[in-house]
Amino acid sequence: MSNEDIKDIEKGINDISLDNEKNKIYYIVKIQSIIRGNYTRKYIHLLYLLNLLNRNNDIMIQCFEEINKILYLFPPKKNLNKFIYGKVAELSIINYINKIYNCDELDKKLDNGSEYINDCIINKNKYSIKISKSGGNIIVINKHTRDIHDIKNINFIVCHIMKKKLYIFNSDMIPEKYKKNTNSNISYKSGIFKYLDKNFNNFVYTFKNNILKIYDEMYIYDYIYNTFIKK
Repeated sequence: MSNEDIKDIEKGINDISLDNEKNKIYYIVKIQSIIRGNYTRKYIHLLYLLNLLNRNNDIMIQCFEEINKILYLFPPKKNLNKFIYGKVAELSIINYINKIYNCDELDKKLDNGSEYINDCIINKNKYSIKISKSGGNIIVINKHTRDIHDIKNINFIVCHIMKKKLYIFNSDMIPEKYKKNTNSNISYKSGIFKYLDKNFNNFVYTFKNNILKIYDEMYIYDYIYNTFIKK
C-alpha cells in the first residue's frame, strides 16, 4: 500500500467522530502499524507519542523555549552545571508532555533513591530522558556499584538542542556498533543521531521554534548561598 493510500485512510479517520482526539490519533497510528508491518507495530507507543507532539506544536514550542533558557542559565561546558542542566531540562520535557498527555515523573513515586534508568511513564510505558547540546556521546547509565546492566527494550526521549529535535526510540532499534561499554558507564556514540535521522526519521520530532532569547548565566551555588544560607 502506498503513502497516498495511507493518507486517504488517515483523512477518513479524521472525518470519523471518535470519542476524543487521543483515540483518533491512536487509531491512525494502529492502522499505520498494520500496513507497515510488525516492526512498526512493536513500537506503536512511540509513534503514538510522536503523533501527540506533532498535533501540539504550540505547547512544544514553549517547551523548547525553556530548554533554550536552561542551556544559557546553566551552560554544560562547566562541570558543576552538567547535572543541574540535564535534570532541569528533563523536568521541562516531562512538564510539557504532561500538558498533552499524562506523564509522571518516576522519582516522585519513590520514597527514597531514584528510578533505575527510566525517568517518566507515559501511557504505561517508561521512558529515559537524555539531553545533548550538540550531539556528543549519551550516557545511558553510570555503573556505580555494579558492572552488569541490561539496556534492552528501553524507550528513550533524547533532546538534541542544536538540531531542535527529540529522538524518540527504543534501545533495540540501535545497532551494537553505536553502543559503548566502559568500566564507568554504558553510552551511545554520537553517530546514533545521524543513524536515526537516516533510518528512523518518522521517530524524530522537530521543534518549530525560530528566534530564541539569549540569557545571562546563573551562578547557581551563589544563588543558593545568598538566598537560603547567607545571614
